[in-house]
Amino acid sequence: MAARREHGKSKEKTGQTKGERTSSSKQEADGERIPSQKQANLEPGDCLLCGKETRGTPARQDLPIIAARKLRALFKLQKSHTIACPLHLADANAKRAKFEKSRRNYAILAAFLFIAVILGTFASGQFGFGEIIAALAVALFTLSISAFYYYPKFD
Repeated sequence: MAARREHGKSKEKTGQTKGERTSSSKQEADGERIPSQKQANLEPGDCLLCGKETRGTPARQDLPIIAARKLRALFKLQKSHTIACPLHLADANAKRAKFEKSRRNYAILAAFLFIAVILGTFASGQFGFGEIIAALAVALFTLSISAFYYYPKFD
Protein backbone atom coordinates (compact mmCIF):
# COMPACT_ATOMS: atom_id res chain seq x y z
CA MET A 1 0.00 0.00 0.00
CA ALA A 2 2.90 2.31 0.71
CA ALA A 3 4.12 1.71 -2.83
CA ARG A 4 0.76 2.85 -4.19
CA ARG A 5 0.93 6.06 -2.21
CA GLU A 6 4.43 6.82 -3.49
CA HIS A 7 3.29 6.02 -7.00
CA GLY A 8 0.39 8.43 -6.57
CA LYS A 9 2.74 11.10 -5.26
CA SER A 10 4.91 10.82 -8.35
CA LYS A 11 1.82 11.55 -10.48
CA GLU A 12 1.10 14.59 -8.37
CA LYS A 13 4.66 15.86 -8.76
CA THR A 14 4.69 15.61 -12.54
CA GLY A 15 1.11 16.84 -12.90
CA GLN A 16 0.31 14.15 -15.46
CA THR A 17 -1.98 11.21 -15.23
CA LYS A 18 -1.97 8.08 -17.30
CA GLY A 19 -4.17 9.50 -20.10
CA GLU A 20 -2.27 12.78 -20.47
CA ARG A 21 0.66 13.35 -22.81
CA THR A 22 2.87 16.30 -23.51
CA SER A 23 2.24 18.19 -26.72
CA SER A 24 5.48 17.00 -28.37
CA SER A 25 4.85 13.35 -27.53
CA LYS A 26 1.24 13.73 -28.72
CA GLN A 27 2.50 15.03 -32.10
CA GLU A 28 4.99 12.17 -32.39
CA ALA A 29 2.28 9.63 -31.58
CA ASP A 30 0.03 11.12 -34.27
CA GLY A 31 2.87 10.90 -36.81
CA GLU A 32 3.38 14.67 -37.01
CA ARG A 33 7.05 14.85 -36.25
CA ILE A 34 8.55 18.29 -36.12
CA PRO A 35 11.40 18.46 -38.65
CA SER A 36 14.76 18.87 -37.02
CA GLN A 37 17.04 21.70 -38.00
CA LYS A 38 19.12 19.38 -40.22
CA GLN A 39 16.04 18.13 -42.05
CA ALA A 40 14.91 21.72 -42.64
CA ASN A 41 18.23 22.55 -44.36
CA LEU A 42 17.86 19.89 -47.07
CA GLU A 43 18.14 21.27 -50.60
CA PRO A 44 17.37 19.69 -53.95
CA GLY A 45 20.36 18.77 -56.09
CA ASP A 46 22.62 15.99 -57.31
CA CYS A 47 24.23 13.74 -54.72
CA LEU A 48 28.00 13.83 -55.10
CA LEU A 49 28.38 10.12 -54.33
CA CYS A 50 25.43 8.37 -55.97
CA GLY A 51 24.62 10.98 -58.64
CA LYS A 52 20.89 10.81 -58.00
CA GLU A 53 18.75 13.92 -58.08
CA THR A 54 17.36 14.14 -54.56
CA ARG A 55 17.21 16.34 -51.46
CA GLY A 56 20.23 16.45 -49.19
CA THR A 57 22.72 18.47 -47.20
CA PRO A 58 24.34 21.19 -49.36
CA ALA A 59 28.10 21.59 -49.67
CA ARG A 60 29.70 24.48 -47.83
CA GLN A 61 30.30 27.55 -50.00
CA ASP A 62 34.09 27.48 -50.13
CA LEU A 63 36.36 28.58 -53.00
CA PRO A 64 36.30 25.42 -55.20
CA ILE A 65 32.49 25.10 -54.92
CA ILE A 66 31.98 28.79 -55.76
CA ALA A 67 34.36 28.47 -58.74
CA ALA A 68 32.56 25.37 -60.01
CA ARG A 69 29.18 27.08 -59.77
CA LYS A 70 30.46 30.15 -61.61
CA LEU A 71 31.88 27.93 -64.36
CA ARG A 72 28.51 26.16 -64.63
CA ALA A 73 26.78 29.52 -64.98
CA LEU A 74 29.37 30.76 -67.49
CA PHE A 75 28.92 27.72 -69.75
CA LYS A 76 25.16 27.60 -69.06
CA LEU A 77 25.29 24.09 -67.67
CA GLN A 78 22.86 22.49 -65.26
CA LYS A 79 22.39 24.64 -62.17
CA SER A 80 21.89 21.86 -59.62
CA HIS A 81 23.54 22.12 -56.24
CA THR A 82 26.20 19.79 -54.98
CA ILE A 83 24.66 17.87 -52.09
CA ALA A 84 25.11 14.69 -50.09
CA CYS A 85 21.93 12.67 -49.67
CA PRO A 86 21.18 11.42 -46.14
CA LEU A 87 22.28 7.89 -47.10
CA HIS A 88 25.75 9.03 -48.18
CA LEU A 89 26.40 11.86 -45.72
CA ALA A 90 28.57 9.68 -43.48
CA ASP A 91 30.69 8.58 -46.48
CA ALA A 92 31.04 12.20 -47.60
CA ASN A 93 32.21 13.25 -44.13
CA ALA A 94 34.73 10.38 -44.12
CA LYS A 95 36.12 11.53 -47.48
CA ARG A 96 36.34 15.10 -46.17
CA ALA A 97 38.27 13.85 -43.14
CA LYS A 98 40.66 12.03 -45.50
CA PHE A 99 41.17 15.28 -47.44
CA GLU A 100 41.85 17.27 -44.27
CA LYS A 101 44.34 14.64 -43.10
CA SER A 102 46.18 14.69 -46.45
CA ARG A 103 46.21 18.50 -46.43
CA ARG A 104 47.74 18.49 -42.94
CA ASN A 105 50.34 15.87 -43.93
CA TYR A 106 51.33 17.81 -47.07
CA ALA A 107 51.61 21.01 -45.01
CA ILE A 108 53.99 19.26 -42.62
CA LEU A 109 55.98 17.88 -45.55
CA ALA A 110 56.10 21.33 -47.19
CA ALA A 111 57.41 22.91 -43.99
CA PHE A 112 60.03 20.18 -43.65
CA LEU A 113 61.16 20.62 -47.28
CA PHE A 114 61.29 24.41 -46.90
CA ILE A 115 63.49 24.13 -43.82
CA ALA A 116 65.66 21.44 -45.45
CA VAL A 117 66.28 23.56 -48.57
CA ILE A 118 67.07 26.66 -46.50
CA LEU A 119 69.42 24.75 -44.17
CA GLY A 120 71.07 23.00 -47.14
CA THR A 121 71.82 26.23 -48.95
CA PHE A 122 72.95 27.89 -45.71
CA ALA A 123 75.30 24.99 -44.96
CA SER A 124 76.80 25.12 -48.44
CA GLY A 125 77.52 28.83 -48.05
CA GLN A 126 75.39 29.91 -51.02
CA PHE A 127 72.49 31.39 -49.09
CA GLY A 128 70.67 34.14 -50.97
CA PHE A 129 67.35 35.46 -52.17
CA GLY A 130 67.12 32.94 -55.03
CA GLU A 131 67.33 30.02 -52.63
CA ILE A 132 64.47 31.41 -50.54
CA ILE A 133 62.35 31.67 -53.70
CA ALA A 134 63.29 28.09 -54.66
CA ALA A 135 62.40 26.84 -51.17
CA LEU A 136 59.04 28.63 -51.34
CA ALA A 137 58.36 27.16 -54.80
CA VAL A 138 59.06 23.64 -53.54
CA ALA A 139 56.83 24.18 -50.50
CA LEU A 140 53.95 25.65 -52.55
CA PHE A 141 54.17 22.81 -55.09
CA THR A 142 54.01 20.28 -52.26
CA LEU A 143 50.99 22.04 -50.77
CA SER A 144 49.23 22.13 -54.13
CA ILE A 145 49.33 18.33 -54.35
CA SER A 146 46.74 18.17 -51.58
CA ALA A 147 44.25 19.94 -53.88
CA PHE A 148 43.92 16.67 -55.82
CA TYR A 149 42.32 15.13 -52.73
CA TYR A 150 39.77 17.96 -52.34
CA TYR A 151 36.34 16.98 -51.12
CA PRO A 152 33.70 19.54 -50.05
CA LYS A 153 32.47 19.91 -46.51
CA PHE A 154 28.81 19.26 -45.81
CA ASP A 155 27.31 21.17 -42.88
